[in-house]
Amino acid sequence: KPLTIMHVDEGWLQRIDTCYDSMVSFLGWSHHTEQWFERRTRLIVGLICYWAVRGHLLEAQKWLESARTHQALPHYPHLHIDVLNGIGVVLAHRGLLDQAYTYHQQAFSLCTTHPDQERLNYVTKRIGYILAVRGKHHEAMHMHERSLALARELDDTAGIADAYMNLGHLCHKLGNNEAAQHALEQSIQLAHEIGAKRILAWSWIGLGHIAQTQQCYDLAQQNYDHACQLFQELHDKRGIAWSMIYLSVSTSRQGQIEQALAVANQSVVLFQTTHDQRGLSWGYYYLSQVNLVSGNFDTTRDILCHTFRQVTLNDDSTVLLQRALQLTILLMVELKQFAEATRLVGLAHSLHSHHISNIQPGTSDIGPQLIRQIQTHLSKAQFTTLWHTGRQMRINDVIQTLRELSPKPVSTITTKRVLTRREIDVLEAVAEGLSNQQIASHLTISTGTVRTHLNTIYGKLDVQSRTAAVHSARKLGMLV
Repeated sequence: KPLTIMHVDEGWLQRIDTCYDSMVSFLGWSHHTEQWFERRTRLIVGLICYWAVRGHLLEAQKWLESARTHQALPHYPHLHIDVLNGIGVVLAHRGLLDQAYTYHQQAFSLCTTHPDQERLNYVTKRIGYILAVRGKHHEAMHMHERSLALARELDDTAGIADAYMNLGHLCHKLGNNEAAQHALEQSIQLAHEIGAKRILAWSWIGLGHIAQTQQCYDLAQQNYDHACQLFQELHDKRGIAWSMIYLSVSTSRQGQIEQALAVANQSVVLFQTTHDQRGLSWGYYYLSQVNLVSGNFDTTRDILCHTFRQVTLNDDSTVLLQRALQLTILLMVELKQFAEATRLVGLAHSLHSHHISNIQPGTSDIGPQLIRQIQTHLSKAQFTTLWHTGRQMRINDVIQTLRELSPKPVSTITTKRVLTRREIDVLEAVAEGLSNQQIASHLTISTGTVRTHLNTIYGKLDVQSRTAAVHSARKLGMLV
């Protein structure tokens, strides 16, 4: 029976670890009977949550696609629903929300022709999640309320707790913190009763968001830290990364800049290792925000360039693009580049909003304040001309504008310390005690390429040996 990602516990993950190689070997067998296909597909569906939690999204998508395209799948409607939902989950984690939504809609249609309340509840929740990320909050609210009703009909305590958690996050996005707090507290109470750590963790993150909105940064930090500990107990890299990126913001707003920068860098590394493109986009955004707060303008510029490049890989790019533009405008103002700031205001207006929203830590009503600040340095005619010019800009124009800036660097912590996916693969192999020749064989590369990767890693981590590299990477959270 397929497990939903919220119900996976640490013991289950560890049991899969011990026999994973045998499972993958079975998946690779070449048999053509429908009985074998059914067993193989059930195993694939059962492993979806394992792959998602462990960050093996590309592997999950490969096996799920092999099941989806098999001619026998339509003969097993409930299994078909599970496969479609599984692909939707993987694509959503990778930031491909439009594609994910399509697969979940197909699963939803099958649920109506082949009724199954549990599967209907799951796909309803997933569609609600995607709608919420896209900013369609009222439609998402309808889906999550429906999910709560279905969970109650099934007497599914975990499903009820999960629905309350989703409703809590959504109420917060809609600005109803009182309703959000009530829903999240309900979720925590139920999740605690059944030991559902993942639901607990995401509920604590929701409470952290509420505390941060109320500028109770110490409480927000405690809530995010609590969530991070739960994710660590579950060995959930994606969960750790999301909780750490939120933790970095609350930490920076308390003036703990070096700690915030270190935590934000670690979260970006984790997003890279899990192939979570959506998470990586937001990771870059929050990392640039922390650097801007700390006055590291050169680093802020570089990471914003990464953010704008990354934003094109995600289907929920409108919200992220707006926020990245807002941050870029604040950077331009700090650098007294008021003409460029005005152009970006025009671009932001043309994309979505009619004002610059509140993103400056500890400052309320930043939109009008920021625009008035810009206008004091330009004539009305200049502001209007630049604003209209900005409305014609594209993302590549923003990246080029950032490249042309030459602010003075302040911080020693930069994205140069972030390792690539392949460098992390090499370092993980080193940590396991493999020689260069063994690493080359394991990764299907030459020993010369292994040496090149190691030299790059030494340079990025400022170390001279394999042991020191592993120690430094673990300290920075690059190896979990």
